[in-house]
Amino acid sequence: MDTGFYDRHLPALTAPAPDPHAPLAAALADAYGRSRFGGWRNLPSQPQTKRYTMAGEEHEVRYRHTREGFEADTARVTHVDAGLVILEVDGVRHRYEITRYGDQIHAGPTLLTALPRFPAPTAQHAPGSSWPPCRARSSAWRRA
Repeated sequence: MDTGFYDRHLPALTAPAPDPHAPLAAALADAYGRSRFGGWRNLPSQPQTKRYTMAGEEHEVRYRHTREGFEADTARVTHVDAGLVILEVDGVRHRYEITRYGDQIHAGPTLLTALPRFPAPTAQHAPGSSWPPCRARSSAWRRA
């Protein structure tokens, strides 16, 4: 350690640690007001999932929207609306004010980026494999 250590590392040393429950708060605020069935399913078989990036890492959260409200495995949900989520973790209440600007979401002081539900398709070929080009054929359908 030298006298220039703090000059070089001050931003990393003073940055707040990412809140591990902020992605759940963002997902619940986003789900507020939507159908509890999550689309066409009226008998859900699995929890809803949403993905976010936070501090350069991808986080996936899971929650259920039941008749009594929202449920999550990692926290007890005490209040949800579009702008405020209150979670209880180990007896401590965490309050998240939610603001959204495009795909950027602030859950309290934590900045999250919403990831698309279905990632863009990419060609997945084995390295070194040879795929011949596909030639499209069009045929005219004639009606008799």
